[in-house]
Amino acid sequence: YLNVPADDRTDFEALKALVIEAIETEADAGCRPVFLMGESFGGVLALAVAAGGSKPPKGLSGVILLNPATCVERSWAAQLPPLLDAVGSLPRPLSQATYLGLATPIFSAISGDPLQLGGRASDASLPLPLRNAVALNRLLSQLPMLGELT
Repeated sequence: YLNVPADDRTDFEALKALVIEAIETEADAGCRPVFLMGESFGGVLALAVAAGGSKPPKGLSGVILLNPATCVERSWAAQLPPLLDAVGSLPRPLSQATYLGLATPIFSAISGDPLQLGGRASDASLPLPLRNAVALNRLLSQLPMLGELT
């Protein structure tokens, strides 16, 4: 079982190499067929591993794709740059208010809960009010414009 943690910043080619190595290691063990399953970004990675070279990795018996993120340019997130450019062209007080109004729905769509976006596994030991404050502070430090507005 392989997974990419949310805070992993390994580049795409290195991820492909890790997956190929894992497939070949498992295939060399010879115990069972090896299938590559990927969901969302993992589906894109699985496709790249299976079809990215001149031939699939040695020992790969098949690929299973679950909701692969293959239509990124048609996703709602791909529509954000033109929207944010338009908002940026508004007079400053209006653009600031608009950015603030857009922030919560965007974060909600990304994470389901804006505080999860700023949360870390190590925060779990903190009491809930402090955990939320730490997550919010982390978000604000990463978003200077939003920090100016609050």
